[in-house]
Amino acid sequence: MTASTDTNIPRLLSTNLERNVCTCYDVSKQQLIDAYMNGAVSFAELTQKTYACQGSAGCEKQVHKRAFRILCQSSLSLNI
Repeated sequence: MTASTDTNIPRLLSTNLERNVCTCYDVSKQQLIDAYMNGAVSFAELTQKTYACQGSAGCEKQVHKRAFRILCQSSLSLNI
């Protein structure tokens, strides 16, 4: 399931899906959302499933920001 086809994902999260949030492992915003939709419910699980932040970790702040939005805003909109 991708956010681009899921109407339960907030609009803020469903834009610029191809944008990379981790360049070492070429992880896109879409991949973070997909990992969430497939059961990742924490920052650690998102990075484990996508390999984000496991290279130089220079992207950790950006990935953490996106992960926070995905986990919090999706939980609110999906009433999880």
